[in-house]
Amino acid sequence: MNDVLIVYESGYGSTETYAKHIGKALSARTLPASKLKAADLNGIRTVVIGSNVRISKLPVLKRIKRHKALLRNKRVLFFAVGLTDPSDGIFDKLSSDNPDLESLNAEALYYYPGAFDVSTFKWRHRMLMKFLKFALSKNQNRSAEEDGLLNAIENPVDERDMTLTTSLVEKVKEG
Repeated sequence: MNDVLIVYESGYGSTETYAKHIGKALSARTLPASKLKAADLNGIRTVVIGSNVRISKLPVLKRIKRHKALLRNKRVLFFAVGLTDPSDGIFDKLSSDNPDLESLNAEALYYYPGAFDVSTFKWRHRMLMKFLKFALSKNQNRSAEEDGLLNAIENPVDERDMTLTTSLVEKVKEG
């Protein structure tokens, strides 16, 4: 679909994997948000925006903010990738913690599970995880969420499931 563009921001590859899968399913161009230029939006009717989730923030919003006026006349769908269980109110949390999300007038918001493997992290993030692991392991009264994080630090997690993108792809095809 020549009138669809997939734009994404990925921390360690999960969002990029979903974006490329969606792009392939739609025969659409896929572009990192860091490379997005105004000219890339010419002739585009639908923009699918994907972002990794960092402490309930969506980093892609900072990058695409400068194109907000150009996106007003486009159909926008949004997907986020993280490790929070969707039943834990993640949609409300993402909406409340990312006020710029509402200004995009996104037609739909999808949430997909990602991956977490400390060995793939940049040095500074690996060090942060090392300190976090130390602090969490000393805490005898950890919450279930803290236990889950400690487990993920110690054992790589990959929950990516490309079949979950089917509803977004179908929504785009509906026009």
